[in-house]
Amino acid sequence: MRTGTAVRLLSLAWSAVLIGLMATGTLSTARIGSISWGPTHDIWSAAIAISHIKFHLTGELAYKEVAQAIANEVTSTKNAIDIMDDATRELDNDPAAVTRGLQAGAAVQRANITIPANKKGYLTNWAEDVGYADFYELAFRLFGFNAFSTHWLYFSVLLTACILFVSVFFKDNLAVGSLTLSITALFLISSSGYFLLRETPSFADNRFLSTLAIVPLLHGIHTSLRQAPLTWREIVVLAAQILIMSFAIVTRAAGVWCVMAAVACACAVIVVRRSPAAKQETAGGTMTRLLARFASPYASRVVATGAIVATVFAAVLVTRTVRIDELYYRDYNYPHHLVWHSAYIGLRWSPDWDALRPHYADVDPNGDSVGFDLFTHAMKEQGRPPFTDGYLLDYLRARPYEAFIRHEYINFLAQYPALAVKLFLYYKPKAMFDIVARNVATIPLISWLLTFCSLSLASLCFALGGTTARLKELLICCAVIWLASLFPVIWAYPAAFATADQLWSSFFLPMMLISASARAVTRGAFVGQDAVGIAVERQTPVAPPQSQARIETTNQARSVMRQEDILQFTIKTCIVALVISACAIFAADWIIKSVEVSTANTISTVREQLSPTVGGRQFWIKLKDQLDNAAAPSSDLPPEEKQKLLNDVRAIVSRWRPFIDAAQDELRKPAGAPSQSETGQAPR
Repeated sequence: MRTGTAVRLLSLAWSAVLIGLMATGTLSTARIGSISWGPTHDIWSAAIAISHIKFHLTGELAYKEVAQAIANEVTSTKNAIDIMDDATRELDNDPAAVTRGLQAGAAVQRANITIPANKKGYLTNWAEDVGYADFYELAFRLFGFNAFSTHWLYFSVLLTACILFVSVFFKDNLAVGSLTLSITALFLISSSGYFLLRETPSFADNRFLSTLAIVPLLHGIHTSLRQAPLTWREIVVLAAQILIMSFAIVTRAAGVWCVMAAVACACAVIVVRRSPAAKQETAGGTMTRLLARFASPYASRVVATGAIVATVFAAVLVTRTVRIDELYYRDYNYPHHLVWHSAYIGLRWSPDWDALRPHYADVDPNGDSVGFDLFTHAMKEQGRPPFTDGYLLDYLRARPYEAFIRHEYINFLAQYPALAVKLFLYYKPKAMFDIVARNVATIPLISWLLTFCSLSLASLCFALGGTTARLKELLICCAVIWLASLFPVIWAYPAAFATADQLWSSFFLPMMLISASARAVTRGAFVGQDAVGIAVERQTPVAPPQSQARIETTNQARSVMRQEDILQFTIKTCIVALVISACAIFAADWIIKSVEVSTANTISTVREQLSPTVGGRQFWIKLKDQLDNAAAPSSDLPPEEKQKLLNDVRAIVSRWRPFIDAAQDELRKPAGAPSQSETGQAPR
């Protein structure tokens, strides 16, 4: 087996190990089987999925009876709206309660459902990504109605994207290395404190689903970077990857930055590849000169890749629009998350917000409802209704609200341009940096050791294949990806629970740079050895052509052998490190679980043993029984034993009485009085 093939197989196997660790929750803070708190979006999305599966209700609509059956199990209030209490939070963190809720919703019979008289009687999502219901539906169809179905769907989609990636780029060392680092970045997020947030309990949370678009994004970038004619096989697999990307984006619209990144990377590649001749002036019209100026090798491949991405994504959006019921397009709803609402909330990240904001007694400036409160206040002043007329439990009218808050947002920034500059260029980036730093600080040492293994494998992949020019293009694309990923949080707000994509890119880019630097060092060592050989050759007298040919052949063979020896040693070292790390993982996991179980058992035992001594009814009952037993005639001692005990007490008292009496005399004397030893008196 060739060295390159062995390294790629090892790198892919290591990526599979990391995916397995995440899927099983090993070294992860994810609460697998939980749903977000509050669970309104999850309840409605699951109800839409169940209504379609069980009752064939289309248009992303649901029966209220199904949603109520779910809410009865996952909320303490039995209400899908009133959900922000601690008891509901405990239920949402309990996979058993979530499973009961989903199965209760699936158990609703058609006879128990009241068909609404008009469409307003159906349930929809309100101003949220309706694709989340599709995610639930696919999970239910594949894995059943239980709390873990969405978790396994997430990793099924991730694994499918990886398999499609490998089917095209298995022989591409740069692509395989970047895939390993991409999975490692996800692993680092799972090991950090990200999933300890109450809003993001697990991989299947809707705020984390946009990470499913990452591997398809890398697939599109590597497809555009190849310098060869585009084949039909590549086109078909790329289209499948963009379908996965589109699926991730419709479940979490914030992932649309991936499409922006793909377009930006294509433009960056075309600019970087410009040939010197293309930069010179050319004859012809303005458009001809412009096209000629940006002509680059295989530009048609880059353009074709971008066209495939745009076409497939647009087709998915059109299909989704046709399938969605017209209820989502009335003035009281949207089929996606609010856009300007999030931007207005982001103004709170400026320290000048509190002084410059509109001040009204009925507007809370610090909560997520600041825009809602301001809209309600304005509508009341104008005598217009802010809420829907009986639809969806009297929610705000979404489309008038978005238009209102867009106007308020733009006017506020136009009125305070200095605040806008500082907000977008300093305060929000600084908040994002602080979030990354906090998550980095929570990653355990063993996860960093595993990351070192990934870096070593990626460095080997980069060293074994790929030209320097193509690696340069790949690094530029990675930088573009990082910048594009920041767009959602810079536009909206850098809250910790909404930064999964940004954490990934902030981990991925440095690892790519580190691996590329290690690759440069490795190749630099090889180049340095060749340079020494060349210098020695120049000092050696010129040999006959036949001898010189033999010398060159021998030098080339030795150089290849040196490289092979170094690479084989490095590969063996990585294999040993991987084996040790894997053993350490499972050993540490076993030890931690054993300690947890032992500690829990010990605490339980101690509590049982000490519970009577800490008060309460049981304590007094036991004390009464002991007093009764002590006072009972049967507990009395025989006369001879009593006499023996009295004699022992008298002997002890007579033996220690002189010392006790002397001590009492000393204690009775006033301070400063002489002691018996000073007056010459002996103790009595």
